[in-house]
Amino acid sequence: MNKSLLEMIQRSRRFSFYFTMFVGLSMAPAGAVALDLTFPSDDCPAAAQVCVEQICSAGGGTLFVATGTHPLGNMVLNGRPLTNHIFARCSNFRMIGAGVDQTIVDATNSFDPPGKPSIAVGSAPFEPLSSKFDNIEVAHMTVKCDSNCTASGLGSLRTTNMRFHHLKVVGFPTGIFWRNADGTRIDHNEIHGRGPGTNDRGLQLAATGFECMPVGDVNDNLTGFHVIEHNLIVDATVGIDIDAMTDSTVAKNTILGGKVGIRARAGDNNVFEKNKIVGIDLAWGGAPAIIGAAGLSLRSSDRTVISKNLVCDTVSAPALRFEASDTRPFDLICPQPPPPFQFPFAELSRWPIFTNGNEDNFIEKNQFLGYDPNVCGVASGPNISASGTCFDAAFSFAPDGISNGGDNEFAQNVADPNGSCSD
Repeated sequence: MNKSLLEMIQRSRRFSFYFTMFVGLSMAPAGAVALDLTFPSDDCPAAAQVCVEQICSAGGGTLFVATGTHPLGNMVLNGRPLTNHIFARCSNFRMIGAGVDQTIVDATNSFDPPGKPSIAVGSAPFEPLSSKFDNIEVAHMTVKCDSNCTASGLGSLRTTNMRFHHLKVVGFPTGIFWRNADGTRIDHNEIHGRGPGTNDRGLQLAATGFECMPVGDVNDNLTGFHVIEHNLIVDATVGIDIDAMTDSTVAKNTILGGKVGIRARAGDNNVFEKNKIVGIDLAWGGAPAIIGAAGLSLRSSDRTVISKNLVCDTVSAPALRFEASDTRPFDLICPQPPPPFQFPFAELSRWPIFTNGNEDNFIEKNQFLGYDPNVCGVASGPNISASGTCFDAAFSFAPDGISNGGDNEFAQNVADPNGSCSD
């Protein structure tokens, strides 16, 4: 695609999205009366979940969580379904703390086998065709766990116009998790993973949890119009992990440590710009083992702008990897009747929008410090993870999958073999 045309389309798309987000997050439905409650207080002396349910029954409002450390066990309603987490299943819901490290939700010893987050909004887990919930915000608090944790600090399912911001999330397998969502804004958060050898994700956008169940409409799986920016992610195996995302922007995030900085499987018309990725190391361990280490790793991504990112101080990891597409047919990896909770991806058979390989991407003005400009370019062969390789094409695990689909343009990228993050 012509570069100027692509940039014009993306600027127009981002303006439209920001306008939609502004309208969505600032307007309540006609006739609705917002119910604003505070925890802990006489509003909900038994548990914060009591206030959440009152707000949802009223059609929306805000739960203010006061300064202090609040054990999650004191906030939920134990002995009921969906225990061990706060759950808001409604639109027009806000949960606002007094500030990071002032309002602290302590989820230590809150493990729940089905894998629910400590704070959840949107649809109930494993309801593939329920309605989407709109206009949701969670902000200004710390969510932490020292041991025996839930699967994620915060999570959502089937939402539109949702924002998670100014949060600190510490000690979970996944910091913030969302899926089946459109128009999500994840910004100004600080995520701390559990360190080397784990399978942690800092931020994770999943396409769906229902790949082997009957498909409703394409929007039930393929999501778009997300903004992920100004987040700090420390010591997570994968800093930002994205599935099946379109028309979105990932910008100005800082990722320190880990095995993969940003991974995107199946994408169209996205922008990755001005991200800083530091200290990616193959020796970090953990999953996903199949792709090895990389600063940025893209699979089946088309019409993507990768611009002005900084990748530095990596060890045995390319700056940018193009993963091979998964070409396996859906019915091969999703036998009927499907076993429950089986999550294959199979992007080419699931979503016709994606092509076999990565095509029509524009990679410009990136800085790859510690990389030799003489070996920059798409490399292949047994040394695909060799230190110093700027661009790397991974082997395919599907026989006819390819990684470099063609018509990708590289312009004004800078590699400095002696450069480091401190420069």
